[in-house]
Amino acid sequence: MKLNQSVRTYVENRPRYTGYSFEKLFPDVLFPADSEHNKLKGTSARDLLSKMLVIDASKRISVDEALQHPYINVWYDP
Repeated sequence: MKLNQSVRTYVENRPRYTGYSFEKLFPDVLFPADSEHNKLKGTSARDLLSKMLVIDASKRISVDEALQHPYINVWYDP
């Protein structure tokens, strides 16, 4: 999908925003440290989030792939 030219111009002229790392946005304290499942760690959750939040849909993780991800697979029983 192409952007309207005025929207494209507006976006291209905005200052660059570097954003924050997933480690800063989702620190380890947000995830259960005493979980019975050792796969429920912050690093695994951040990995899944980073794959789900990819803007380009062709590069984004699929639903089936997400269900197989170690962070989700703890609960998923096909």
